[in-house]
Amino acid sequence: MNYKEMVFEIRSYDVDQNKRLKISSLFNYMQDIAGCHAEELNIGYGALIEKNLFWVLSRVLIKLNRAPKWNETLRIVTFPKGINKLFAVRDFIYYIGEERIGVSTSYWLLLNSQNLRPQKIESLNTQLLFDDNEHGLDVSLDKLKFDGNLSSPLERNVYYNDIDVNNHVNNARYVEFIEDYFSAELMSGKTIATIQVNYLSEAKINDVLTIQSGGYSEDERTRFINISNKDGSAKNIEAFIEFKN
Repeated sequence: MNYKEMVFEIRSYDVDQNKRLKISSLFNYMQDIAGCHAEELNIGYGALIEKNLFWVLSRVLIKLNRAPKWNETLRIVTFPKGINKLFAVRDFIYYIGEERIGVSTSYWLLLNSQNLRPQKIESLNTQLLFDDNEHGLDVSLDKLKFDGNLSSPLERNVYYNDIDVNNHVNNARYVEFIEDYFSAELMSGKTIATIQVNYLSEAKINDVLTIQSGGYSEDERTRFINISNKDGSAKNIEAFIEFKN
C-alpha cells in the first residue's frame, strides 16, 4: 500500500478569528500532501508535464469531527484508493496527536494539457498498489442536486493571486470564495463539519464569477453553493456545506 504522511504546524495565517483552521487552509494542506505523494510515485507534476498531462481535482468530500486549532500539529495520512471510471480516487485521514478528527475522499482527473480532455488513468503505465479494504470515506462522490431557490448573485473577479501553475483558479481559492461569501457572523459562530465541492469547469484570469447559495433546510444548517461565470459560459463549481455550532 502506498501511503504518505506529513505533519503541518497550524500557523496564525491559516486560522480564522476564533483560532480555528480555515477549511480553505485544509484544502491547501490536502493539495500539498497529494502533490508530494504523486511526485514520489513518479506521477506528479514534474513527471507528467513532459507528457503533456496534469492532474486536476474534480470532486472532494471532507468530514470533520472538530476543527483543528492554532498551534496544534495536524498529521495527515493519504493514499491512492483505486480507479473509478476516469477518476483516480485518493483518501485522507486527519489526526491531532492520536485523535482521528476527520476524513476525506477525492476524485482526480488526468487531463491532456493541449486539449484539456480527460485521459484514462491506465495510460500512465505505472503500477499503483491499492487496498480495497482501506478507506478514509467509503462513499461515492456523485453530482450535487438542489431544486430550491438561489440567492441574488454576488460578483467576484478573478485576480492574479487566484491563479495556479495550471493557469486557472486554484481549487482552494474557490473555497476561500465560499468562506468570504458567508457573513462574518455566521463563519465566526459556526464551524464547517462537512463540505463537498464538485469542480465543473475552469475559471481564468479576469473572469467575473457569480456566487449564489440556497438552503437545504429551514434552519440553513446545510447550504448549496453555485459559482458560475457571469457571462453564462460555464458553471465552475457546486458545493454542499453543513455547519455545526
